[in-house]
Amino acid sequence: MKKLSILASLFVGLTLFTACESDRDENPVADLSGGAAAIGELVMNEPSVGQTPLDLENTSAITLVAQRQPTLGGLAIPMEMTYGAEMSLNGNWTDSASVYIIDVNSSAPRLTMSGADINRGIMTLKGVSDPSEVNPLQVMDVLVRMTAKPASLDEVYTAHSNAYTLKVFPFYQVLSAAEPDWWFLTGNCIGDGKWTANKNWDAYLSVFPMALIPDGTYDAKTGAGEFENTIYLPDGDDGQFKLRHYVDDWNEQWGWDGSVAQHNDGGSGNFVANNGAGYYTIHLDMKSEKVTFTKAEKQDYATYEMVSIIGLKGDWDNDIDMMAANNAGANNHLWTVQIEVTESTVFKFRANHDWGTNWGFGAWDGEVNLCGFGEGNGKNIGIEPGKWTIYFDDISGFYRVVSDSEKQKP
Repeated sequence: MKKLSILASLFVGLTLFTACESDRDENPVADLSGGAAAIGELVMNEPSVGQTPLDLENTSAITLVAQRQPTLGGLAIPMEMTYGAEMSLNGNWTDSASVYIIDVNSSAPRLTMSGADINRGIMTLKGVSDPSEVNPLQVMDVLVRMTAKPASLDEVYTAHSNAYTLKVFPFYQVLSAAEPDWWFLTGNCIGDGKWTANKNWDAYLSVFPMALIPDGTYDAKTGAGEFENTIYLPDGDDGQFKLRHYVDDWNEQWGWDGSVAQHNDGGSGNFVANNGAGYYTIHLDMKSEKVTFTKAEKQDYATYEMVSIIGLKGDWDNDIDMMAANNAGANNHLWTVQIEVTESTVFKFRANHDWGTNWGFGAWDGEVNLCGFGEGNGKNIGIEPGKWTIYFDDISGFYRVVSDSEKQKP
């Protein structure tokens, strides 16, 4: 299954725009060779707060406004834009360690953030870990600027505005590290095999989360890191799959051209069992933007007729069977189930409705962990009320629990 490239469609549109008079030198053609420069100048108005020092703890709204929407390649071509904001304490915008991406975005050239959003950036950039490191009575300078990226183009086309200085009183704020920036497998042999991409709960049945690396590290600010799965692929079309960043769209993906992985090319092919049916390992390194895809050395894994969850509401007698991946047959190792939980409870995974092979996780019975590597005869896994999709990989023991209310990134 392939997703047509939006960028390719844009180029087709530009071609049609000029085709009727292609022999005229003055025909307008969008020049994208300059990367971000092709988007044109992004000018931000001075924030309305001016130089009045802001008490960040009690500031509910700080608004940034761009003067106008950027143009594409020097042409006045309407574009769907995604606007964002960044901040720095030293103005070194070329050093990623000195730049904090504020967690706000908009399709309009106007952004509103809270004082806490700015303060979180201060805590992160300064590496604050103790209240004694923050003086709430001392004014400090924070530089802010806007960003604009055409929704159909890559990050390289992100335009940056001029920067303004905000004077602020910070406050101590406890930070939690960002969760891993998840990617998903999807395809004929993944989940229900339907490749569904939408904001509905059923879309989670068409994907399977890539597994974390045991003892792997993930960027505390962005969640970027490494992910890896070993999966069984049947021959031919039945074994086709791709990587998708978000459950509800195809805007960021990895495909395969037969010899190398291709990032964000909607016209790329699907990964397939290119060396015969069997177990393949796919590894994603987000920091180096590299995907490797190889046939696994090990080709003999224990298989189970069924993996189920058991224990919800104290019921240790009746299993809830999980769905096997489409087309995997007797070699399936990817299991999925959707449940609704009405009260705090616990569960475990087990194979073939028998306690001979079971998996749990946690330091104590009932500890709530939304992902981990299941351990044989491990602790009961805690789960809170809500609608959940639960994934389990019986090769690695990796599991993930996803709420139906989890928001996907734009």
